[in-house]
Amino acid sequence: MKKFNSNAIENAIGYRFSKKGILKQAFTRKSYTVETEQGENNEVLEFLGDKVLDLVVTKRLIEQTTQIDDTSDIDLLIDPTLDAQEARLVCYMDESRLSQARAELVNKKSLACCIEALGLQEYLIMSKSDIMQETQNEDSVKEDLFEAIIGAVAIDCQWNMATVTDVVDIMLNLDERVYDGYIYESYNFKQMIQAWCQRRYKCLPEYRYYSPADLISYPNKELLEDIEKIKPLGFTCRVVLPSVDNKIYGYGKSKAKASLDAAKKAYVYLQKNGMLINLKDIIGEPCIEKAINQLQELYQKKYISKPEYNAYDEIDNDGSSIWYSECKIECIGELRFGTYQCHDYNTGSSTKVEAKKRAAYEVLCWLFKCLNIEIESLKQSKNPDFYSIDQEIEYEDSDYDPYDFDED
Repeated sequence: MKKFNSNAIENAIGYRFSKKGILKQAFTRKSYTVETEQGENNEVLEFLGDKVLDLVVTKRLIEQTTQIDDTSDIDLLIDPTLDAQEARLVCYMDESRLSQARAELVNKKSLACCIEALGLQEYLIMSKSDIMQETQNEDSVKEDLFEAIIGAVAIDCQWNMATVTDVVDIMLNLDERVYDGYIYESYNFKQMIQAWCQRRYKCLPEYRYYSPADLISYPNKELLEDIEKIKPLGFTCRVVLPSVDNKIYGYGKSKAKASLDAAKKAYVYLQKNGMLINLKDIIGEPCIEKAINQLQELYQKKYISKPEYNAYDEIDNDGSSIWYSECKIECIGELRFGTYQCHDYNTGSSTKVEAKKRAAYEVLCWLFKCLNIEIESLKQSKNPDFYSIDQEIEYEDSDYDPYDFDED
C-alpha cells in the first residue's frame, strides 16, 4: 500500500479537485472509519458514481448508434428545422444489445481492470485488517473505488457532465474500447507506460492536461514550462516519466485522446533510446535446451501468461513418429510494449520433449525480435515471421497533424 497522494491520483484521472477532502473520502473504506471512529467513507460516493457512470456510458452508446430521422432524410445531428411531429430516433441496435454493451463496460471485472491499470487501488485508506488481508486486490473493492471516484468528481465539479465524461473517458478508455456501439478490448499505450514506470520505479507516470483556456489564464510555474507547446485547439497533454528529461506532448480533441497520443510518443521515445525491457537481462540468450525453463521464468515474473503446449505426432513414410508442438503465450505487463499478438509455432522433432523445446525456443526468438533485441545465433536470419513493432508504429512529426480529427 502507498500513502494517499492526491497529486498522483489527479494526474492519473485527468482532473484537479477543488475540494481535496472529497477525493480523500472516495478512497476511504468503511472499515477504516469504523476502526478509527472518525471521518466519512466512500459508500455514498460509490452509490452516486454507479448511477453517473451508467448515464455517461449510455450517452456514449446512444451517440454512436442513433440518428434523427425526419422520414425523408437522416441527419447525424438534430436539425432544429425539422418538424417535431415527424422527427424520430433511429437506432441500429435493439435494447438488448445496448444493455449488453453497457454491461460489458461497467461490470465488476471491467472496472476492476481499469483501476488496476491506473494503479489507484494502492492509495486506498483501509483498516489494519483490510491491509493484512490485502483487500485492495479484490475486484469488488476496485469496482467500488472506481464508482466512488466518479461520484466524487460529479460532486466536486457541480455535476458538469462534460467534466465527468472526460474523467470516465480517461479511466474507462472509452475512445479505444467503444466503436459504433461495439466493445473492443485493448491494452493501450497508457497502460504500457504505466507498467514500465511501476516495474522500474514503483511509481505512476504524470500527465498534465491543458486546454486553450489555459493560454489566457494566470501563468503558474507549471504552465510556463509548457506554454509554448499548448495548441490553440483541442487539448494538450504532457507526460512526465522518471529518468526521462525530454518533454513529451500529445494532442487530441479530448483529454483521453491527448493522453493516449502522449503515451504513444513516450513509448516511441523509450524504444528508440533503448529504455524498454531487455529480455537478456532476465533470462539470457534464447537456448533450445533451456527454452522451456526460460519461458517459465518469464511467466513467474509476470511478463507472460502461463505457456500452453499442445504436442501431437504424425507418422512419416518410414513408419517413424514425427512430433510437433504448439506453444501459446500471452504477453502481459511491460512486455506488451513490444508485441501485439502471440503466435503458435509448430515444429517437427523426433521426440515429444524436443518438439516442445523447439516451440518454446521459437517463441522466445520471436519475442526478442519484436523487442529489437539482438540474438547472437540469429544475426544473419531473415525469417519473415519476425518483425519489429517499429513496422507498426511510425511517428513522423513533419506529417503528423494532431488536429486532423477526421482521421481518428
